[in-house]
Amino acid sequence: DNLKVVVDPITNTTQKVYSVFYPKDSYSLKSSPLGGVEFFSQPFVGQNFDRALLSYEVGFPASFQWQKGGKLPGLFGGDAKQGCTGGEVSNGDSCFSARLMWRERGSGEVYAYIPNSKDLCSNPRATCRDKYGVSLGQGLPFSLGVWNKVQLYIQLNTPGKSNGVLKLYLNDKEWMEMSGMVFRKTGAFAINNVLFSTFFGGGDPSYATP
Repeated sequence: DNLKVVVDPITNTTQKVYSVFYPKDSYSLKSSPLGGVEFFSQPFVGQNFDRALLSYEVGFPASFQWQKGGKLPGLFGGDAKQGCTGGEVSNGDSCFSARLMWRERGSGEVYAYIPNSKDLCSNPRATCRDKYGVSLGQGLPFSLGVWNKVQLYIQLNTPGKSNGVLKLYLNDKEWMEMSGMVFRKTGAFAINNVLFSTFFGGGDPSYATP
């Protein structure tokens, strides 16, 4: 019920777009009321890719209140049952995820569940956490009342090597490029899903919708 197809409310054209509803006091996907939506999409069923470019536009109404933050769609690789979302960290053996996220005042970033390393966590573009995902490229300036075009490019590393690449674009301008990345430690998985995930949170009430 939180995901509908509607006429574009941002530009008032006849274009059809997805509209996501976040009920008052909703946060996370494990609390009530349930806000937002999350599902795994496989546009190329049964295929796995070592590199992928995800492109979409996201519009926030002019009255949108950012609160502390929320998730946006991204890319996923591996077995969804193994975690790599919701506080279930990645060890690089079975899965990874890289979603977009907004935080206070519309500050965007890539929010990734990938193996933490000394090299990654010492990078000034990265903020590592012990129990949750790592924030990459913080400060992406999302705007209200317009369509924000985002593009996320991921090139997975060769297992055993630190040669992965992550790029983030906003409105066709490169915001960030990070090389020497490690997304996986084994060749048992690759990119196989679009993770359509959007909700307020965070996993505690301080993230709840107003």
